[in-house]
Amino acid sequence: MIDMLAELQGFYDEKGISSTDFRCKHHAECRNDNEQFTEAKAALVGREYQTHKLPRLLFISLDSGSGNIATNNTITAVEEAYYRSNTNRAKNRHWYRTHEIACEILKEFDSNITIESVKGWFAHTNSAKCCMNKTGRRKADKILFKNCMEFVSEEVSILNPDIIITQGNEAHYSLKNKFPKLENVANVFQNDLSEVSVIVINNHPVLWIRTYHPGNWGKFNKVTRKSLPAYAKISHEFIKATN
Repeated sequence: MIDMLAELQGFYDEKGISSTDFRCKHHAECRNDNEQFTEAKAALVGREYQTHKLPRLLFISLDSGSGNIATNNTITAVEEAYYRSNTNRAKNRHWYRTHEIACEILKEFDSNITIESVKGWFAHTNSAKCCMNKTGRRKADKILFKNCMEFVSEEVSILNPDIIITQGNEAHYSLKNKFPKLENVANVFQNDLSEVSVIVINNHPVLWIRTYHPGNWGKFNKVTRKSLPAYAKISHEFIKATN
């Protein structure tokens, strides 16, 4: 089996979006004299995600919100920083809410999963690889998402998920029309939610759930959080039907 992290690094190197050897063709246009601009950050790939003992759950979000020096943005450095971090430190922030979704879905497959122990069982990447470092961690300009769109589908193929959660519109559009859609899902599982669909990646069906970004607290709380039990149930039915 090809090592996932080695394949991912090879992809970053080939496309010029490795943090330590950055030569992206869009760099000048995206940077546009912004002295706060920092270059590409690698995906987070949890150690347990790679084992595939539970369904592979991948989150695609917006941009990193704040960047750092290149050596802190490598695959290894991102993973190490994640395992040092305190997931529960800020329960009203994006990262905690992402763990909340992961916990709700993956405990359908392992009842022992908790908000603390779910750490490492998922992968997370951004639809904009670089960062403008805007004040207050505000979302990057549209140009970053537009130019990075060409990279997302291949990165997702390497991460080879079973379930994808896109957080926010830019994440949604980064994936839209990039993979064949399985139109007739009635024979696979029952689903009445418009934000849930099935696409085909690496010749296998993948559940795609489109959610509000956790930073959009109002809609996230009113829609996404209330729908978590339904998303968990659908995920369980989908994996059971396709394995």
